[in-house]
Amino acid sequence: MWNLHDGRLGDRAMRVAGVLAACLSLAGCTTPGASDSGRAQALERSTKSAKTERTEDPENTEKSRESEESEPDEKLDEKLPGGEGVIDERLLAAVRRGKPVDAFVLLEAELPKLPELPGVRPEHRKGVWLTALKADFASKKERLSAALREIEVRQSFDSLPLLMVRIVKEEQLKRLASSELVAGVTIMHENDLHLGQALPLIRAVETTQWGLRGAGVGIAVLDTGVNFSDRAFGTCSAPGVPGCRVVRSVEVSPNDGSPDDHGHGSSMAQIALSVAPAANLHVFDVSRRLGMINDEDALTAVNNVINTAISANIRALSLSFGVKEYWTRTCEWRGISRNPYQVPFGILRILDVLPVVSTGNDASNGNVFKTGVAWPACTPGAMRVGAVYDSAAVTPDFKPPMDCADAAAVVDAVPCFSQTGPLVSILAPGADITALGRTAVGTSEAAPQVAGAFAVLSAMRPVGRSFIEPILLNNGPLVNDPRVGIARTRLDVASSAIAMIGAIPDDFSAARALSGISALTTTGSYGVTLEAGEPVHAGVPQGGSVWFSWTAPYTGPATVTTAGSDFDTVLAVYTGSSVDTLTEVTANDDASGPGPSGVQFQAQANTTFRIAVSGKVVGGQAQRGVVRLRINGAPTNDALANAVGLPGDLPIGPIAGDNLGATKELGEPHHCGNDGGASVWYTFQPSSWSGLVTATISPTLLGIGACVTVYSSSLSSPTPLDLQREGGGMWATWDDTWSAEFVARTDRHYFIVVEGMSTEEPGFDAPARGTFTLSLDESHPPNP
Repeated sequence: MWNLHDGRLGDRAMRVAGVLAACLSLAGCTTPGASDSGRAQALERSTKSAKTERTEDPENTEKSRESEESEPDEKLDEKLPGGEGVIDERLLAAVRRGKPVDAFVLLEAELPKLPELPGVRPEHRKGVWLTALKADFASKKERLSAALREIEVRQSFDSLPLLMVRIVKEEQLKRLASSELVAGVTIMHENDLHLGQALPLIRAVETTQWGLRGAGVGIAVLDTGVNFSDRAFGTCSAPGVPGCRVVRSVEVSPNDGSPDDHGHGSSMAQIALSVAPAANLHVFDVSRRLGMINDEDALTAVNNVINTAISANIRALSLSFGVKEYWTRTCEWRGISRNPYQVPFGILRILDVLPVVSTGNDASNGNVFKTGVAWPACTPGAMRVGAVYDSAAVTPDFKPPMDCADAAAVVDAVPCFSQTGPLVSILAPGADITALGRTAVGTSEAAPQVAGAFAVLSAMRPVGRSFIEPILLNNGPLVNDPRVGIARTRLDVASSAIAMIGAIPDDFSAARALSGISALTTTGSYGVTLEAGEPVHAGVPQGGSVWFSWTAPYTGPATVTTAGSDFDTVLAVYTGSSVDTLTEVTANDDASGPGPSGVQFQAQANTTFRIAVSGKVVGGQAQRGVVRLRINGAPTNDALANAVGLPGDLPIGPIAGDNLGATKELGEPHHCGNDGGASVWYTFQPSSWSGLVTATISPTLLGIGACVTVYSSSLSSPTPLDLQREGGGMWATWDDTWSAEFVARTDRHYFIVVEGMSTEEPGFDAPARGTFTLSLDESHPPNP
């Protein structure tokens, strides 16, 4: 059984003893994310063959040996002659007593890297990868059917290399262990919950006020369920109804008729939601009795999360339970057994889901301090969360099961119960935390805060786990734990949010400098102010502003937009050297409906333009959020008259091009039955032959789509009105190519246009823009 990582729970304080026996995992599997930068990399070092200090809870004498201070060794497991698998000795002993025993069969497997599929969206790549992985697991389970004869298969995890079986004879164990497909067979364990006013301390109040609420991101909470009807979760007549933040409530354990018969799971879900109030909660009841959780239910829930992570955009998994052990190095191995949570955590990380696990509350082991984190927090791939005080008003005397006391409660100090050591990833408040009227202390309460923070950051930008995880680990105050002399970051959601977008250019003098014909940058307007003497941008009421500067490298039209920003912006462009002496060039509130702003102006070479973006005041509240600013300078072949000349002999290309900053000139046709508006031109004349020619584009970064069309004229320098359509006029999607065929003759001039498709969404920068390649070749041998 896993222990809930909670401690003081009013009069409901409890201690449920439990132990996790040796477990097995997949051979040859590396830890995904091991190359992540910063502190995350240091915390994920694998120590497969290293000795690890550990102690088991001695009170569960039914399912464990007596507690002993020893290093893992091969005495924990029995290796059978002729077999590659290993059998947990406690499983073997239970079978020899003549009683049916539920056990895990762990298959040999490796986690491949995500496939390199150029032009394919990340979620599609993950889907391809997961489908192939599940097919491999299914094939191995099918090939294992001979070894499984006369064995009851109670659970087959379609996304995990695991089977849950019922063993009744020793011969069945030996047959399984002798298969080359089996990494090991281990007993199923029961585990206990880790039972334990943080939002201002972790600065989640600020991020919520800034509008960073985790919208669209899922958080999976594996615990005792959730009382979804509580008003803290919205208007919930049932999970998934409009207005309910609990989108799924899944009874994994046998249904006890109560959505949460313990209360712990509801508190964990509410804590996560308090940090990310617009996130979607996927809550799994994996508790069978009095907060006891077994491996089968926990891994069934993890399997479900893996299957739905892509479609539901689940980005964090929160676990607040474990076993009283003390690991100072990652627990890939326990004796010669492997950790069954390692591969599932690895799969989650590849799918950009962060497994967040509490470190445990048993640092005071019989009133003697002991270093190390609990199981499964020691699992490679876990973000391990310890606790700090969030208030000096806490009584620092903790009753059993914590059974320790501090001289005083000090804000941001690590309490005596919080398990610690080199494996701890991050700290968060865990004493005292109130949720749904329940006040408790423990690392349990710390873990869902980190899961909520990860959801908030995931909603800010379309980036993966490996980008966000180091930001969480490296932005916030360092808290030293004097018990072990190790300092770790305490969760700071606001600082992490700012780090997601870089330093915010609040002041005119600290404007972010942009360069090039075209530029794209992202920042935020969180906490920004208006300076003394700053003009009223676009003449509308507004809050604070962020500043940019751009020195034009050419003379010609330039477009500046805030399309992609997540709040109602005001945009203005100026010249001048100080904030109180600016001359307005142009300004705009709403380019096309409420929201983004956009302007177009004539840029002058070597002139520095000052650009301000502010949040419009709506309902008396200044809007704030993520700012996306794009500058599009016109490419040289924006106009038909400046079409880039192509060679007269085929094949041609691929030639790299872009339509960043491109416009639509007067009289230019709708090339593909769409307004378009961002076209660039090329010209081609065959040198000495006639025949069928194919012009092909590959719109690598044009977003929603691109179009290629071919025109001809007898004139070498026509106007748009002189053109005759020859071919094309179809759209190529973002991950596709498209071709236009035309008959080329030596007496005609051909003009090839590439245009970005216009979206139906409001915004000044409607046409798709980006890079592409253009190629020309014969469709068949030329005419004689």
